[in-house]
Amino acid sequence: MDGNGRWALSRGLPRAAGHSAGVAALRRLISGCLELDGVDTLTVFAFSSENWRRPPAEVSALLSLIDWSVQGELDDLLQKGVQLRFIGMHLHSAYGIYLAIDPSIYCTYNVVYYV
Repeated sequence: MDGNGRWALSRGLPRAAGHSAGVAALRRLISGCLELDGVDTLTVFAFSSENWRRPPAEVSALLSLIDWSVQGELDDLLQKGVQLRFIGMHLHSAYGIYLAIDPSIYCTYNVVYYV
């Protein structure tokens, strides 16, 4: 999901608008994968260790967006049979993101598709 901020800036929008557009694009991507036969796993690289070097306000906005997205999409993903897994280093993640991620992993543990 690299380039969302640059996409927004090139259109005269704030970087946060690009990150929100990235979430919308991810939603469309997940729906598209669910419609295709043979796509049972989708890996999304959404927040890297380099993101921690961004300005604090942008890091906060990104973490809030992750939290909001996971919470807001969880019911729909469950209905579609999507399983969430979060991979990578979680040691640096904010506590609030853990509160969003852990229940989503637990709730989707026995569903069919992986994202």
